[in-house]
Amino acid sequence: MMKTVKVMMATAVSMICGVLAFGTPVFAMEGITKSNFNYVQYANTYPDVYAAFGYDRDKIYDHYVKYGKAEGRVACMTPTEGLTVQNFNAAQYAKDNPDIAAAVGKSAKALYQNFITVGFITGRVGHSTDDLIEAKLKLYRVIPTITKPGMTDEEKVKAVHDWLCTNIHYGFVRYTDTNEAAADSYTASGPMNYQTAVCSGYAEAFKRFMDYMGIDSKYVEGTGYNDLYPNGGSHAWNQVKVNGKWYNMDVTWDDPINGDSGVVNSYDYYLNNSSEFSNSHVAENAYSDIENIEFED
Repeated sequence: MMKTVKVMMATAVSMICGVLAFGTPVFAMEGITKSNFNYVQYANTYPDVYAAFGYDRDKIYDHYVKYGKAEGRVACMTPTEGLTVQNFNAAQYAKDNPDIAAAVGKSAKALYQNFITVGFITGRVGHSTDDLIEAKLKLYRVIPTITKPGMTDEEKVKAVHDWLCTNIHYGFVRYTDTNEAAADSYTASGPMNYQTAVCSGYAEAFKRFMDYMGIDSKYVEGTGYNDLYPNGGSHAWNQVKVNGKWYNMDVTWDDPINGDSGVVNSYDYYLNNSSEFSNSHVAENAYSDIENIEFED
């Protein structure tokens, strides 16, 4: 049986968080593939591609592989990666879109096929019963609310940084029956479904924002040092590429536990390549792709 969760703000947790406390994260280094390629966004971004292929996924992906990459065109990942008929919330989709239900019927398979082939393209909202996939869909829907056409990559990065700092609280999502820290705390599910996460949750959410906007970034795990933990503790942060240069980014430490809710408390760890950052953050692994994350006990 699935454990139910509740949000419990940690009043005495430090900003050093246990990335490995719930198990070792396993990252599948897949990159852009046909299954996670956001062909809709690619076609919308490049009118010549849309004029030639419409929304034909196979032809658009073939164009990207053969020509787009070499031409420097930007490809993004899609939040529908991993969405299946089994975890698609068909009942909610039918309720939210009665016109579609009337047209295709109420079978889960028909509604799922409609969403991934038509609904997603036309801006219909879909949901998943899987927490992480639901988080990805929610995250994707945030992007047009905080960005606008013509923004530079740096402006988009700042918009994501500020959104996370003003909407997410540092802490642990808890299972109601055991009061144990839930896995959601350590992934994008925490910030997107419960507005609560520890460092790896912030870092994964930031990375997925960048993936869906086509901005190069990395999820970094290693050791963080601060006044509470002078000997260091497990920590996660990001690196992001802006104007052709890689920068360090730690959204968690810009959103301190005791800071004001709903405001950006700090830019101390924003696009920071200072020696102070390097001294307080010692990287062990950096991942360019985190499309599939599992936690092994």
